[in-house]
Amino acid sequence: MDCFKSVSGKNLPQGFAWMNEPREWVFKQEQLQIQAPAGADFFLDPRGEKPRESAPFLYMEHSGDFTVTTRVDVDMKSEFDSGCLMVWHSREFWAKICYEMSYGWPSIVSVVTKRHSDDSNTLMTLAEPPYLRLTRVGSSLAMHYSLDDKMWYLVRYCSLLMHDTVRIGVAAQSPGGEGCSVWFSGFSVIPEGIGPIRSGI
Repeated sequence: MDCFKSVSGKNLPQGFAWMNEPREWVFKQEQLQIQAPAGADFFLDPRGEKPRESAPFLYMEHSGDFTVTTRVDVDMKSEFDSGCLMVWHSREFWAKICYEMSYGWPSIVSVVTKRHSDDSNTLMTLAEPPYLRLTRVGSSLAMHYSLDDKMWYLVRYCSLLMHDTVRIGVAAQSPGGEGCSVWFSGFSVIPEGIGPIRSGI
């Protein structure tokens, strides 16, 4: 089910809500465009610095296992500008996979937060905007990306403390910059994990 289908303007898909609603956002041609504010981010620094919890996050609540997919494009202007697919249990337990400007290259980045954020970068140059996927089976979580929505590449497989009901959605970030535009095409949710969970299918 594509939750963004037939949504337009300043209307939200049924069951969706904002955390940190941005000033500028719109649905147009079944895409969600978000203008990430300067400094927007989600990160709990392992060094114990002040938590960053300011990025616009459009989410729905989902109970049980799931596979969620979106395609993301980012007008990357500054280091770490990004668009992310995110699962949220609480302020201290969440995870995201991002299409991000990382050390000068468009890259796939994953972050798993268990009271502190564990950040992992997959450096690469992507020729076109990628598809991102999160799959939950119980307390296990798999993160994949794809260039064609057919062949998927595993980025991370981990455990995460999660209630039966969690928030899943998209976030736009510009932690080191003055803001950036992020586009999300589609938001497809399947109420089950794709198995085997590490699979590229």
